[in-house]
Amino acid sequence: METEKVKLRFYIGSNPQPVDVECSVDSAKSLLSFLARTNFCKIVETSGRDRASVGISLGALREEWVKAKQVTVEDIIKFIESKPEFAHSTKDVMVQFIGKPISAYKGEERSIYDIIIKKHEKARKFIEQKYGGKFHVHRIPERTENGGNRPYNYFIFRKLGSEG
Repeated sequence: METEKVKLRFYIGSNPQPVDVECSVDSAKSLLSFLARTNFCKIVETSGRDRASVGISLGALREEWVKAKQVTVEDIIKFIESKPEFAHSTKDVMVQFIGKPISAYKGEERSIYDIIIKKHEKARKFIEQKYGGKFHVHRIPERTENGGNRPYNYFIFRKLGSEG
């Protein structure tokens, strides 16, 4: 079975000549993810039967990437400290700072996810040291759009020496 191809057209810098690429949907998503992290690309057009499968907006990805870069560890610490027992999920953090859940499983969102997760880990470690405890992780399954389940991490803080 042959993989459906998608055509992308984009412009680099001020060059008036477009760059045309024909590739698989997965490759298109990876390329658009890269372009979203740079200021090289001005306009992207897609064509092909499977173009809806690409389903991402370069502008939206760039905006989410910029938001992720602007979030500080201190911002995440304040957010977690505002929660009872510092209970929160990775999804809560994504929604708070990016405005929507970001998936580790979608190639085009992976770099945004990684940025936030690294800062989230540092924030949790700081809180553990500051308050003398540990975060306990619970895997919570969530129903996906296609009817499957995808787990996300839910964190509850426990002081050292307390039961839980």
